[in-house]
Amino acid sequence: MSIIEGILADIRLPAFARANQLFDTACLDEEAIRRKIIGISENESIFGTIKPGARVSITAGSRGITHMDVILRELVAQLKKRGARPYIVACMGSHGGNASGQKKILQNLGITEEQTGAQIISSDELIVVGHTSDGRSVYADKFAAESDAVIVVNRVKPHTAFRAPVESGLQKMLAIGLGKQKGADACHIRGFEGMYENVRDFSHVIVSHLPVAFGLGIIENAYGEVFDCVALAGPDIPVEEPKLLEMARALMPKLLFDDIDVLVVGEMGKDISGSGMDTNIIGRYPTSGMIGWPRIGKIVTLDLTDASEGHAHGMGFANFISRKLFDKIDMDKTYTNCLTNKVDAPAKIPPVMPNDLCAIKAAIKTCRTTDPEEIRAVLIKNTHDLERIYISKALAAEAASNAGVVLTGSAHDIGFSRNGDVPMSLWER
Repeated sequence: MSIIEGILADIRLPAFARANQLFDTACLDEEAIRRKIIGISENESIFGTIKPGARVSITAGSRGITHMDVILRELVAQLKKRGARPYIVACMGSHGGNASGQKKILQNLGITEEQTGAQIISSDELIVVGHTSDGRSVYADKFAAESDAVIVVNRVKPHTAFRAPVESGLQKMLAIGLGKQKGADACHIRGFEGMYENVRDFSHVIVSHLPVAFGLGIIENAYGEVFDCVALAGPDIPVEEPKLLEMARALMPKLLFDDIDVLVVGEMGKDISGSGMDTNIIGRYPTSGMIGWPRIGKIVTLDLTDASEGHAHGMGFANFISRKLFDKIDMDKTYTNCLTNKVDAPAKIPPVMPNDLCAIKAAIKTCRTTDPEEIRAVLIKNTHDLERIYISKALAAEAASNAGVVLTGSAHDIGFSRNGDVPMSLWER
């Protein structure tokens, strides 16, 4: 027994009951998505600028978006029907570190040439396409800039570090995704306080100087499924995207408890959120002035997704992490992100516990109470999947009066492995 295990030996965990959080279930399945893309392709105000023989670049980012491969494959198919020559360009700012790293991220997300039917180009080559009104250079991927038409595809959702009419979405993909490391650096130059203005100004230059045919905004429901795909003609993106953001904000999931002592997050990762754990869910932000909800005393993060490729930006939001997560960290990739966005707190390493059990015990020991009957604890797989959760007995007692929470099992002890880790199969039961 290690010193840490000895200190934590007397800490008892509460029993946990399985529960479902209820959100709007409306979504598009694969066939509905295909029909949606076909309908967009038949709209001449959107697809009309795509001519036979045109070289068409399509953006692909680093986020794990449900059915993204289906969306891209159908886009490619419809472009080919028009006689165009589509290809996909890796567009993810500084994520992935370099061209090969970005292509690997796409592969991990299932975005491959075989799946999409199009060549995938990941390059570090940039060109200056124009300048902002105050003289700053605006960069774009060379292969996108040299295409006859650009289609920008991205999920539209609230950002994890700032509030504005436009946050994460199409304009951010144009300004930062297409701009790679230099674009990300330039947009973050004033920190997140100036992010909206930079994204707005840089994307305006790109739309003005590149043949942006249209943007495809993906809206998700609370279950991470595709709620809608909305096409906006290039010139309409600045005006119409704020409406998509408000739609996305209304559909976002959340933890349906006001006061939580310990939140255990099974995994974090860049494929889940740009901040590893969605700050809009955990109520912790890297910038001042943003008020978080719900109140969470301690956060424990247990693992890093394989798709993150060691990129652990966001671990600093946790109070404790497991050795399992720590051993997967790639410092270069993680620190590249914080040096680019000028926010270092999310990259700080929390206390590292020997295993999941010790990490959870450490959170309880440093909480307002260690009584397993009183501790208000929640276990979630990640901040993207909030339907099935586990809640401690103290919260289970409140579930009966919470219209958005349904208990689906009785309280029981967590089945830790021999190594003291929580099995991911917990979320499959």
